[in-house]
Amino acid sequence: MTSKGQVTVPADIRHKLGLSTSDKLRVKEVKGQIVFEKDDYWSEFERLQKKYKNTVRKEVLRPLLFLR
Repeated sequence: MTSKGQVTVPADIRHKLGLSTSDKLRVKEVKGQIVFEKDDYWSEFERLQKKYKNTVRKEVLRPLLFLR
């Protein structure tokens, strides 16, 4: 880890997981372990949108679709 808190993900792991330099990673702690997850914001947004599509008025969600 660098003095700025940066870490290097080894190339073989990046290739295996299909990570590229533009990908964002989420870091969290799980049972005393550091876990890195690919931060796939739009996939998570779409999953939540489908989950709540019948509980949120369409006029609220529609403007959010154009943020992409």
